[in-house]
Amino acid sequence: MKDFFGEDDLITNTSSRLPVCLCLDISGSMQKDDAISALNEGVSAFYDAIRADEQARNSCEIAIVTFNSEVTVAEEFSTVDKKEKVCFKAEGGTALAHAVNKALDLLEERKNSYKANGVDYYQPWLVIITDGKPGDSDDVPEAQSRTRKLSEEKKLTLFPIAVGSDDNESKFRQVMDVLNGFSSKKAKHLKDLKFSEFFEWLGKSVSTVSASKVGDKVKLDTAGMDDWAEI
Repeated sequence: MKDFFGEDDLITNTSSRLPVCLCLDISGSMQKDDAISALNEGVSAFYDAIRADEQARNSCEIAIVTFNSEVTVAEEFSTVDKKEKVCFKAEGGTALAHAVNKALDLLEERKNSYKANGVDYYQPWLVIITDGKPGDSDDVPEAQSRTRKLSEEKKLTLFPIAVGSDDNESKFRQVMDVLNGFSSKKAKHLKDLKFSEFFEWLGKSVSTVSASKVGDKVKLDTAGMDDWAEI
């Protein structure tokens, strides 16, 4: 009966939901240039952007999956009023494929909860942020296949983001190739660790979608990507 009378507010809050899962790399390489601190600040900026919009505040539910050598559900799905400031630390390897599969599982479970409670929902979002080659490369093709299939069937909106400079071109190409394999849309390269700018843009995008009707086609502010994405 937890789906109906659990700790969440699927009964008391009747807004249509937009589930957003952040799949975040907190491996040791994220210590470089203190990228991990910029990531923490970016997630806080995302929360603030959602809190600033009443409709988005009621509609958007956020979960966070972090990965290094292990995969952790750092935040279960909930609205921002139940979120606190994050403080992730960078260490370990890069279990990217396992993290993506876990994120997809969480999104599927959340959709099932919406259906069980008669709650309308927008197409789920998955944000993948990484700066390194996956340490679980043998499992990457399966994760890519799952994600591509959902994207092609219009059941998932994907935001694959590569972090770090391209001074090591070989490594950077490998990271981009992996991320590009998750979707037919090309992955974006985060400019100068501008996590806050990216997450503020993401928050505004959530506001745009949550102000629409479920099923409507919504055009996101692609021009606004210039603030944080390498073109």
